[in-house]
Amino acid sequence: MQKKNKIKSFLFTIIIGGFVGIFYLYISHFTAIKNSLNRYEGMWSITIFILFRISITIGMMIYAFWQWCKQKEMHFTDANFLFGLFFLGLVYGKLINLLYILTFYTAGESAILNLLKIRYILIVLTAAPLIFIGIDIVLSSINKNHKNLIDTHYRNKLNSIVIIVLSISESTIIILTPNSIILGLILISFHISSLIWISFTFYYSYGKKHSFQGRPLLISLAFFIDLILYIISIMTLPLRRQTIGYSAIFLIFAELFDLVIIIIIFIGYCYESN
Repeated sequence: MQKKNKIKSFLFTIIIGGFVGIFYLYISHFTAIKNSLNRYEGMWSITIFILFRISITIGMMIYAFWQWCKQKEMHFTDANFLFGLFFLGLVYGKLINLLYILTFYTAGESAILNLLKIRYILIVLTAAPLIFIGIDIVLSSINKNHKNLIDTHYRNKLNSIVIIVLSISESTIIILTPNSIILGLILISFHISSLIWISFTFYYSYGKKHSFQGRPLLISLAFFIDLILYIISIMTLPLRRQTIGYSAIFLIFAELFDLVIIIIIFIGYCYESN
């Protein structure tokens, strides 16, 4: 019981620490945010809708962590914890994304670039828990041919090393990138590869009847749809810039589609989590 309480306290500290850090960023950009809300039409609508989406995602995060805390034994490699981290990353990322939108026209170029880097690092870290699950799905399915992979502890250690090296490498590349154009190209390569891997491994789990607690096919489908929509958004970006430009309605619809995908992922995760 004492160990579980320490783990819960550690988790609570990490969550609160993240929110405090993001709050500091908002305070630091308060003037730019105020000017944006006062000058540009649609900013209030975008802000309200994104905050609505964030509140729903927070509910998903709380559910996942609550399921994890209810377990008799708590491990950082449990699916409930990893999905909780995924939803937490979505919350942090969307808060930074909102700050980026609110300061895009009113903050300096260097400030915008720094916000983009934070946002992209969060994208990398948000995908990491599900990439971890995907690696475990693949390794556990081939453990018959490799004796070491039968050992769950060894497999988790190997997965953790891969995720840590991958996350640090990608984050370092993002930090060292000199401008937003190159940064955007880097994100495309990182994000597409992550979406493909997550979609493939959860579909693989479904095909191999892997003992995943939820509905892997539903999760795979959600990430595949997200991949297709992301590719379409990249391909149509020049056309959108020439036609609708910066549109509050477009942003709200994009956020709505994103919210639907997240809800599908959540349903796939919690369908049989009890």
